[in-house]
Amino acid sequence: MTTLKPMPNSCTDHCGRFIALTLLIGCLLPLGAQAAQDPQSVLTLYQTVENGSELSCSETVPGPGTNTTAWFFPRDPERCQGNEQDEEDKVFKPHSIRIRNAPAAAKFILSDTKTNQHRCSQEQGSNWIELETTSPLAALEKMGLDKITDYPPGYIYNLGSDTAEGAPRAARSKGFKLVAFQGVIDQGKLNCIEITTSAGESSGGK
Repeated sequence: MTTLKPMPNSCTDHCGRFIALTLLIGCLLPLGAQAAQDPQSVLTLYQTVENGSELSCSETVPGPGTNTTAWFFPRDPERCQGNEQDEEDKVFKPHSIRIRNAPAAAKFILSDTKTNQHRCSQEQGSNWIELETTSPLAALEKMGLDKITDYPPGYIYNLGSDTAEGAPRAARSKGFKLVAFQGVIDQGKLNCIEITTSAGESSGGK
């Protein structure tokens, strides 16, 4: 009778170490992917009050590749808190704006008029601004709403109004373009913001 010999183990110590290393890398990949995520994009509006201090109201901007449209109504008292010391009008009145870490290929429409369908009006008689981003982590540094249209259509390169003069790391806008506008949105009159993100990143560079 012939005795069958067991097959030799084809996986050496080297093979075992390789499998262990593969499993370790597989466990660490989600942590690396999470660490590589872009920071949250935030749009912040500011209202200057009588004593020179500021009120602010912020909204998160949908991330890259979300392919969505969101609306933000800053004069809605349930969304933004106005000046409680103003006995005549406690509605939040935006004077300036800042957007940081915005995704590429996003569009922002600012308007002083909200339609009956709760959209941002670009019709005759309303004042509006259309902005777009051309690079990831784009930034529109703090500036007066009535100052945006001082720029011709094209890139906006303002130095943030909240940046101290002579600061070593001056905050300057990057990756934001003024596409079109109608009239001027006076300080305190912004009523609607529409944010549209794309399904993918743009390859723009500025």
